[in-house]
Amino acid sequence: MSTPDDSDRPGAGPAAGLSPYDANQLWETFCAGGNPAAREALDRLYRALRQPLVEFCRLKGCDAELADEVAESSFIRLIVRKPAARSGFIPLLQKTAQNQCHDAKKQRHRSLSRDTAPDSAHDPARSDTIPERSDTIRAPSASAGSAHNETTRAVHDCLNTLDPQDRALVIYHHVAGLTQRAASELLGLNISAPAVTARLKRAREQLARCLKKKSIF
Repeated sequence: MSTPDDSDRPGAGPAAGLSPYDANQLWETFCAGGNPAAREALDRLYRALRQPLVEFCRLKGCDAELADEVAESSFIRLIVRKPAARSGFIPLLQKTAQNQCHDAKKQRHRSLSRDTAPDSAHDPARSDTIPERSDTIRAPSASAGSAHNETTRAVHDCLNTLDPQDRALVIYHHVAGLTQRAASELLGLNISAPAVTARLKRAREQLARCLKKKSIF
């Protein structure tokens, strides 16, 4: 089991600096049950890891809608079964979501194969069966005219210029609030802590250059 590490705790995000050790402790508290702390532990885990798990599923090839469904079903599966997190809760959550994502994509593919007939290949009514790209973040609507929405659009556009794994690291660490160690563990990156720090630094520098070109900062 991981030990506490406050050295890379970010200052914001719903995870409030959630580390692998924190996640393990919260999961053990939930599984023990029988006291009010169990519900609070599960609530923190869910709020901290729900959106990062959606992004993880998108990296695994799920479109936005399917990634959301898989993230939810992965949590439900673990909550119902309460398996022991022998190698840590985050790897357990990652493996569960990866398997669920694989099964969901196979099931959707079989469903589409059955439903799609030769004479309906170009039917506009079936356009909703085409998944959006899984390596992009959907930007706000073009009709949004406020300065705030323009800034948000620019940030989304610049995030989408990053390598998908680098973008996920930025979102996990700086948006969701996971520690660098927890973020790299959820991504399954088998690299050293300095290497994670270096990747985040390069990603921030690339974002800064992109935003500067857009006259945001």
